[in-house]
Amino acid sequence: MGIQNREYVREDYGQRPPGWMVEAPATRALIIVTIAAFLGQWLLPGRGSLSPLEEWGVMYPPYVLQGQVWRLLTYAFLHSRDSLFHIIFNMLFLYSFGREMERLYGRVEFTVFYLASAIVAGSLYAAWGLFNREFAPMLGASGAVMATVMLYACHYPRQKVFLFGLIQLEIRVLVALYVLMDLLPVLTDMRGDFARGGVAHMAHLGGLLFGFLYYKYGWSLTGWWTRGGARRWTSQLMRPNRGERLRVYHPDPEPENLDAEVDRILAKIHEQGTESLTRQERALMERASQRYKDRK
Repeated sequence: MGIQNREYVREDYGQRPPGWMVEAPATRALIIVTIAAFLGQWLLPGRGSLSPLEEWGVMYPPYVLQGQVWRLLTYAFLHSRDSLFHIIFNMLFLYSFGREMERLYGRVEFTVFYLASAIVAGSLYAAWGLFNREFAPMLGASGAVMATVMLYACHYPRQKVFLFGLIQLEIRVLVALYVLMDLLPVLTDMRGDFARGGVAHMAHLGGLLFGFLYYKYGWSLTGWWTRGGARRWTSQLMRPNRGERLRVYHPDPEPENLDAEVDRILAKIHEQGTESLTRQERALMERASQRYKDRK
């Protein structure tokens, strides 16, 4: 199932300067590192059929239990050498959808999101393997890429893409097909009829789920820490509960020209990412989003 290499940009998002992913350095870096690792799998000599990179970085649940926790991430930068389509389609999807998500969320936030997606997908795959006592090595960026595709689909559900390069359909339909194709083998495993398709379906589902939850709950992985979210959460755990305190609510004043203010905030997101927004700017964007929905 492939997607043609085409532009996925909203018409109102502005013009894109020339050059290869000029506005998406994180996406470019992730693709370059992944391709470099793939070349290293081929070029570095190893023992038997495995290269040193594969011996060191492939996801294998028993090794993770032995303390090799880095495998929860490193597997996402390695790909199968048996088929070039494995890395080609993953990088094509990352190129097609990651650029827009990076412009929307910012370079740092998108990078952390991508890496966190890989860790979540790898962790769920490991937990599923331990639950079923079915241990198989895993490698590939599919979990993180699926999270990126899901996040894109949540933002632009009606964006048109191509199935097999021929059939045009909305991205939300394509994501639904991926969920179905990965969920059915997992349900089969739950019945005890283990599928042997060589595909890490649970890792795909883990990425899809993480991308959906990230969008639904408006997580900011970098902002959560830089704005003191971790410290506040820790202090609340250490401090005894003295009951809720009443607070006086003062609503933020509505700007005279809402559309102009929204354009200003979108430009700020475009330049600095969502982690740069203040509380007032986030609240204004939420109110504006609801108002635009009510107009439809």
